[in-house]
Amino acid sequence: MMLIVAIAIFLILCFGFVIMFGAPYLPTLKPQIETALELLELKKGQRLIELGSGDGRVLLAAAKRGLYVTGYELNPILVLYSRLLTFRYRSKVKIIWGNYWYKDWPITDGIYVFLLQKYMTKLNNKVIR
Repeated sequence: MMLIVAIAIFLILCFGFVIMFGAPYLPTLKPQIETALELLELKKGQRLIELGSGDGRVLLAAAKRGLYVTGYELNPILVLYSRLLTFRYRSKVKIIWGNYWYKDWPITDGIYVFLLQKYMTKLNNKVIR
């Protein structure tokens, strides 16, 4: 019983804690991913960062298009899952476990993010810097 409670607390912390820094985990659907990547108009060999990379779906789709991608994710479970999902494209995909607000970002050609509205101004200021 104690183990089940400990696992439940761990899962709640992993999936709930991130809300304080941007947004809850919500998987991006394939049509939305394709639309977003088309809107970015990045070409093969360009760089994309995803802030809050979740389960790695966007990273995988971008790597399949020939983009180099870096994803930032706070949830250790999703980091492990996305590393497994993108393993075949590991030469194009880098997944960083940590808070992107406190990390240096690589030079990039595009940014993909899903955030709560209250964090968008803060993000805009970081991008400008």
